[in-house]
Amino acid sequence: MTSPMSQPRTKSRAPSLWRAVVRSVGAVAALLAGNAIAQSTGASSVGAAKQSTFTPAHLSLQSIWQAPQTQDYTAVQLRRFYTLPAGPGGSASVTTVREQLVSEANGSPSPAFDLSFLGVEGELPGSLLSLQWDNTYQKHARRFHESGSFRIRDLAHAQANYTLHSFVNVVRAGRSATRMVVYPGHLDKSIWVVDVDQQTSLPLYTAEFDRQFRILSEVEVVSLTLAAQVPPPPPGPVTLREYATYADAAQQFEDELGLVEPDLANLPEYHLRKAIVREDLLNQRKTLQLTYTDGVDEFQLVQEMAPTNPFAGLPSQNSAAGSGGANPHTIARYSDHSMRVLLFWADDVSFQVAGRGSLARLDEFARSVYGKALTQ
Repeated sequence: MTSPMSQPRTKSRAPSLWRAVVRSVGAVAALLAGNAIAQSTGASSVGAAKQSTFTPAHLSLQSIWQAPQTQDYTAVQLRRFYTLPAGPGGSASVTTVREQLVSEANGSPSPAFDLSFLGVEGELPGSLLSLQWDNTYQKHARRFHESGSFRIRDLAHAQANYTLHSFVNVVRAGRSATRMVVYPGHLDKSIWVVDVDQQTSLPLYTAEFDRQFRILSEVEVVSLTLAAQVPPPPPGPVTLREYATYADAAQQFEDELGLVEPDLANLPEYHLRKAIVREDLLNQRKTLQLTYTDGVDEFQLVQEMAPTNPFAGLPSQNSAAGSGGANPHTIARYSDHSMRVLLFWADDVSFQVAGRGSLARLDEFARSVYGKALTQ
């Protein structure tokens, strides 16, 4: 089996090392966030360090979790996509996209929302780059908001796996906010710097850092209106049905022999947040999407009936390097600072595992799913 190398497991709360990290990362993350803000927006947070460090008592993981459930809002925001340098001599690049988020509270952790593309900063409307990003948003806007932004996805698990620390009060989008740092309980996860609106508990700015304190992504609100009207979704040939358990979702497939229920032994702090069956009514093709979360971070396992092996034409399918024997079992792997994706195929089912690049344990998770698919 061609697959990624094994990654060492990280313990849940490595006491001595993690305490040292916690003592230092707060100041470093605050400094990095300030630098990133200054570089990208100029004056959004000028003078923040001189302001009071008083934090309103209501700001917490719970208040951040509840905010979009009870508050309608429309935000114009800047989303920055970072490309880190490929080598020691390379330079990082950033693309800044202006977007509009309309969120309509419905009392649940999954409010109705619409994310739309407004333009690329520094580009004229209708330019080639703007058209490319417009097309990208048409395809992936929901994913940018649901998976590419900071959110409290499950309160109990977020409280068990993360700690929240406040630093200084700032002004963001003309509103009073408190800068907070959200620390993960494992070292292979992102660290988040979040400016939380003191009135509504809505995040007005989020910056994601890896454990080397490199910035991975930013979302900055530049205007906020406390009202919303989500447009109805356009009609289409795709239906989505959500289920609470793997068993309920798997029953929607006529032949479920090739589907796999994952074992989370190496990711014990994660749990199944939702199982979605996606069906294309044009060809009756069904896809099972399992989303797992630790309260803040999440990753997905997508399983789709695919009678044809997508890797059939690869040289590795015909002969193993140096051995001359067949090697039909392949895991294709893509990994960078922001994304980790693993693809494989078994028993007429294609599998895709996708999550943040910092979560190295996804490699072992993907191998365990593939091993189970081959032996069941």
